[in-house]
Amino acid sequence: MLWPLNLIRVYVGGSNRAMPRFVDTSRILQRADEAVQKGNYDYAIELFLDALRTNPDDVKARIGLRSAEKSKFERAKAGAGAAIKAAILGSPNLLAAWIDTLFKKYDAAVMHYEQYLKRCPLSAFALTSLAGVLERAGREEPAIVTLEFLRQNKPKDLPTIRRLARIYARRNDIARATQRYRMILQLSPHDEEASKQIHNLAATESIQEGWETTDTFQEKIRDKEKAVRLEQSQRIVRTADEAADAITRLKQDLEQAPDKPVLWAELGDLEKRRAGYKAAIDAYTKALELDPLNQLYLQKLMDAQLQEYDAEIEDAVAAAAAAPNDPSLKDKTARLKAKRLEFWVSELKRRVEERPTETAIRFELGQVYFEMGKINEATAEFQRVVRDHKYKLQATTMLGKCFAKKGLDELAIEQFEKALLEANIMEDSGRETAYELGTLYEKVGNYAAAENAYKKIFETDIGYRDIAEKMERVYKMRRSQK
Repeated sequence: MLWPLNLIRVYVGGSNRAMPRFVDTSRILQRADEAVQKGNYDYAIELFLDALRTNPDDVKARIGLRSAEKSKFERAKAGAGAAIKAAILGSPNLLAAWIDTLFKKYDAAVMHYEQYLKRCPLSAFALTSLAGVLERAGREEPAIVTLEFLRQNKPKDLPTIRRLARIYARRNDIARATQRYRMILQLSPHDEEASKQIHNLAATESIQEGWETTDTFQEKIRDKEKAVRLEQSQRIVRTADEAADAITRLKQDLEQAPDKPVLWAELGDLEKRRAGYKAAIDAYTKALELDPLNQLYLQKLMDAQLQEYDAEIEDAVAAAAAAPNDPSLKDKTARLKAKRLEFWVSELKRRVEERPTETAIRFELGQVYFEMGKINEATAEFQRVVRDHKYKLQATTMLGKCFAKKGLDELAIEQFEKALLEANIMEDSGRETAYELGTLYEKVGNYAAAENAYKKIFETDIGYRDIAEKMERVYKMRRSQK
């Protein structure tokens, strides 16, 4: 039975299996949404919690609660000390939740975890524990919402992705289970469980679509052939001919099951592999229409659009080179590059909002801002990225470039000095850092320091840019000052 959207199920009494009654709580959710729009997150959070006290199974309220708590946390920009203090203050709720779970008081345990998450909304431990309690209480949908929220904020958390994959597989949600297992393979290409499950899920889907509804021997043979085609589609496609064959097989499957988003996404992957970007965009768009909340499909679509821009720019550059006296071709190239840059920065901002802890995306966004001349925005991103040890050297160098662009020479020199301490002068990045540092020292008239920076490059690669000329110039300038 399908219930009206504005009706919310309410469980009466302490049991999780009690008979439902229905209450219209749409006004509560509407007021909560209005509070979020006004930035009144505390009020919105309490309203969402009221809705969940009334109905713990309300997925919309739980999604709204997670989002409001995250927005409040990000706006506060609390440091490590504040985060530790919040965790300590919330620890009694964790203890109470553990005790309630021990005595199977799952509803009470859920609310204790929610109280803790008001202080620490991105706590992986609390979110994982909350999902576990919700599952024990038989509330699988809210558990999935909780785990998906955790996955979006910690996209490299393999245990969470694996747990979601297993839940979807158990629910016979083949498309989402397959997507999650593919995410595992992206992070861990040799994961045996993920590889095996993708194969098994494809076979299961084929069997469900065919054998349950077939009566004749001929029909069963056709379904068996389809299972073989699905198995073939999971194999690595290495050549354009293999891609064409795989696309032909996949289109045959789509004729039988046009409402399967995973098949459309697979078609997009194959089309993109053979540089059929327009066809790939159409396929990913169709997959998103069928599964509009799937972030993986959205990212694939955006990547295909970016690659289409790159292909168009490459053609435009070639055309301009072939007709150097035609200014319109150069203008077309410039417009395409500007349009591509605008598109990509918008997409990177979306990805940062979706996965704020993923440093690689923030670093790339900072680079794009720098390329666009948005130095303040670029500086803000690199200042966040520099805290990650993996990107510390690159981000420090980029901060030096940002400060140099703004004419803050002393600050820029300080950043380049830091970067040079960790850089390898035998690598291009190390030589570039030394070159930038020497240029700044030369600019401010500190020729001894400039010579010292240039010397690091000169001793290892005399052919690097105009280093020989620079070295000779500062050498003379330093000695003329004596």
